[in-house]
Amino acid sequence: MASPRGPHDKPDAHSPNPAPGSCGSFRPRPRPTAPRRPGARPRASPRDSHADATGGPMTVSSEPIFQQVRGTSASLETVVDALKAAIVAADVWVLHEINPQTLLRQANIEIGPARQLLFFHPRYMKRLLDADPAAVLEVPLKFAVLTEDTGIALRWFDPVRAFERYRNRELKALGAELSLLCDQIVASALETAS
Repeated sequence: MASPRGPHDKPDAHSPNPAPGSCGSFRPRPRPTAPRRPGARPRASPRDSHADATGGPMTVSSEPIFQQVRGTSASLETVVDALKAAIVAADVWVLHEINPQTLLRQANIEIGPARQLLFFHPRYMKRLLDADPAAVLEVPLKFAVLTEDTGIALRWFDPVRAFERYRNRELKALGAELSLLCDQIVASALETAS
């Protein structure tokens, strides 16, 4: 006898008929392709040449409303160095730098150059904990510098979107302040990198 569905066992948009007792599985949608003339060679995607030049496969990214994104023609390393300097100049601590390309290579997975910078400061943590300790999961803040189909992209979660979910006046104010801080750090870094 099949077990009844639980509250977490709902079908998702990509899996109309998941197995009973499962949450479904992600199935990427196929990309539409234009018909080719008989005998014509397939054209290289504009992403292919950039992927080849940067040393790895690339992804097509969405633009979620809860993220901010800025593109640049500067190199990834130049952007990362400029970001670290701008974070420090804003009197915030760089807590950690993650190199996803190196980590994934250990599992024989190749991606283009990428970095993640985690940053925050105790003065913001104190305010966050005083307002609502449950919001601790929203920090530290993070910048992701990625090789995408159009070049180097700098992405980050918008703190306004993250903190407004708590419906707390102090967190809403902190989210607005941190959002402005992120914008200023990015503007300074991209100006330095260009």
